Amino acid sequence: MKRLISCLIIAAMLLAALPMAVFAGETDTQEKAVDYIGYQVKDDDARLVFGIKNTDISALTGLGAIIKNQLDGTSATVTNCSTVFKKIFAGDTEFVASTEGYDYVYLIVFADMFKEMDTFDFVINAIYTTSQGMYQAGERTVENIDQSEYTTIYAWSEITSETGKYRLDKNSTFTSSASITSFSGSLDGNGKTVTTYAPLFESINGAKISNLTIEGGIVYESATRVAALAINSSNSIVISNVTNNATVTLRSLNDSSTNKNSYGGGLVSYATNGATFINCSNTKEICIDNARNISGIGGIVGYAENGNFIATNCQNTGKINSINASGGNVMYAGGLVGQTKVDTATFNNCTNKGELTSSKNTYEGYYLFGGILGCSFETSTLTSINIFKNCVNEGNLKTQRLGGGIAGAPRGSSTFENCINKGKISVNATDIATRGSVWAYAAGIVADVRDDGSTTNGTIILSKCINNGLVEFTHSGRQGRECYAGGLVGANYLPVTITDCAVYSDVSVPIPNGGSTGHDGVGRIIARIQGNVTVNNVVFVGTLTGTQTHDFYGRMTSSTANVSFTNCYAVGINDVTVDALKGNAAKATLVGFDFDKVWATVENNYPVLK
Repeated sequence: MKRLISCLIIAAMLLAALPMAVFAGETDTQEKAVDYIGYQVKDDDARLVFGIKNTDISALTGLGAIIKNQLDGTSATVTNCSTVFKKIFAGDTEFVASTEGYDYVYLIVFADMFKEMDTFDFVINAIYTTSQGMYQAGERTVENIDQSEYTTIYAWSEITSETGKYRLDKNSTFTSSASITSFSGSLDGNGKTVTTYAPLFESINGAKISNLTIEGGIVYESATRVAALAINSSNSIVISNVTNNATVTLRSLNDSSTNKNSYGGGLVSYATNGATFINCSNTKEICIDNARNISGIGGIVGYAENGNFIATNCQNTGKINSINASGGNVMYAGGLVGQTKVDTATFNNCTNKGELTSSKNTYEGYYLFGGILGCSFETSTLTSINIFKNCVNEGNLKTQRLGGGIAGAPRGSSTFENCINKGKISVNATDIATRGSVWAYAAGIVADVRDDGSTTNGTIILSKCINNGLVEFTHSGRQGRECYAGGLVGANYLPVTITDCAVYSDVSVPIPNGGSTGHDGVGRIIARIQGNVTVNNVVFVGTLTGTQTHDFYGRMTSSTANVSFTNCYAVGINDVTVDALKGNAAKATLVGFDFDKVWATVENNYPVLK
């Protein structure tokens, strides 16, 4: 099996190295048409899965011959698997990959074609599966996954060794009120379901858990942390193909004398020293009731600290909520993760469809919401990096202070690539005037980007991002406090570069009755400019409501920032009309836009990204 996997790895590496000319008959200076998604090994067959963008089906007719020549094996078949993919993979959950954004998904099947080859001590960064479960491989030797290493169990209570390797062979109900204290081994859930009314583990340490579904409902009283899978995790855990279908509720100690922090997550409440989540999901409500400080609440993880955090192909559809938050100071909420304080946080192909909301209607602190990540922080010894690639938010955000479609307040350097917001971003700052000088931001992609005082370095990059969701404020009692709304970015205190993006929504900061208008800022692209801004190839179609607005930004509050807007277009600016941005007419209107590689026209509609 290990030799088979190595051969498959070589095939993928060779394919990845081939120029586009091999696939589509074009020059090798052009972008590759094939994106490697993953591979599967089952019985004696091996399968490579590729996503194909903007490529005609006939362009890959020679792919089998290419693989044959490279591996010196028998012929391989190339199949259009838009239907077969679902039948083979989704039905038994042996392999799950996001195919959104791909025109075709190809499954390349090799049957008994591999010859004796040496095993190499390296692998590409990939996900592979066997009949025993899913595993992730990085730059290390592929692990021996011999089934004989696993002990078959038929009930959750049979997990008796902290370091054991277990394979669950029957649906189980976890009736004990006491979670398993600590686990550092491996658990293959084998596609089975555990019904529970308490977190399955108190702590997992370097554990690997896969192919498991959690049902039930968990309510923790007078506690500070809760999650369905594990309250705490540490030391590079790997969680794959785990779904939480259990509601998770934390009723916290609202004790002003202790000022405790509260954390809640669909799978893990508090993760430290590295964590990886692959193809994981949460479908039910995550709620914190009666807490002063909600320092992290998210569909997958509440709070991640130290090391690196990775989420790939993860999704939340459950509501993220806090209620009865009297006297609270903070609430950091994200569709996937509430708060991070890590070296690098990477979100790839992640989606949130759940609503993020709080019942608190008065401003008393920092309510920072993001569709994928609520916020991240740095320290004097840690410079945070945040990477968002191919992420989508469809959930509505309702907050009192700050909301971003993809991220609320990421500190340090952040990259947003191929990200889309479809949810409504709503900030209710009605009672913001009860405090002193304060600020509040709403934005389609990221609300507030800055250093946090510990460091001063960092850059923000938005590339190929689209906001389709309404961005709005309501603040009838605001009385001149600082309220900003931007189509893509709320405010930048660090240099920001925005390239090939679009806003197809309204942006609104309505003027309250009797309120001052001096501190409003509403911008088609960015609301408040505090640092350097470079914008290229951006289009805005929507209605702008509010004061303190220029063509593409709201207010500039820095006297030293360098600002550049190139090839930016909006209806009503420079005589641009709605019809001029639809269909083929957009090519003539949007001068400087690349309609060969980046943008595509749509009949009777606005341009989209390829």
